[in-house]
Amino acid sequence: MTLQRHKILGFAFLVLGMLVYDDTLFGPTFRREIMPRMTHANPCTLCCMFFCGVDLEISDKSRLWNQQED
Repeated sequence: MTLQRHKILGFAFLVLGMLVYDDTLFGPTFRREIMPRMTHANPCTLCCMFFCGVDLEISDKSRLWNQQED
């Protein structure tokens, strides 16, 4: 009986992992609700943006270009 429970639990983890990997479970909600609230003052912002795949180099370059024009 416990072997069947382990199989069901393993299958549930497998499906959960596929949903997270395919960016259908947590990703859209995270980008819609949490990312807009992040500011540069928060030390976790760069870490979270890195894991979300945001290209910070482009925004850094444009920020430097805008400063040089002033």
